[in-house]
Amino acid sequence: MSKKAVDRVLSTVEEQEVQFVLLQFMDILGIVKNVTIPASQFEKAIEDGVAFDGSSILGYATIEESDLRAQPVLESFKVLPWTDGEVKSAGIVCQIHDPSGRRHSGDPRYVLER
Repeated sequence: MSKKAVDRVLSTVEEQEVQFVLLQFMDILGIVKNVTIPASQFEKAIEDGVAFDGSSILGYATIEESDLRAQPVLESFKVLPWTDGEVKSAGIVCQIHDPSGRRHSGDPRYVLER
């Protein structure tokens, strides 16, 4: 991911006064799941991803292998137009990675890419 792309997205968050970012991915049935973070944590999420419990997502992982990370795909960033006002939000699609940093084989996006 390029510094220029990161700067563009972060400046949009600031200029548009985005307060929350929805990190989005799908379960095995195609149902969109979200991890919502405050905009103040978005730069860290871009760098490191956001950890979540994969065992709670249908088709993702068992309890033993539940530590997964949602890594934002910057090209998919969009301010959500229906959230204009006091609680403006943005959404971004994520790739799912396992603890070693590899793409998670249960991520439907990854399955389609392969």
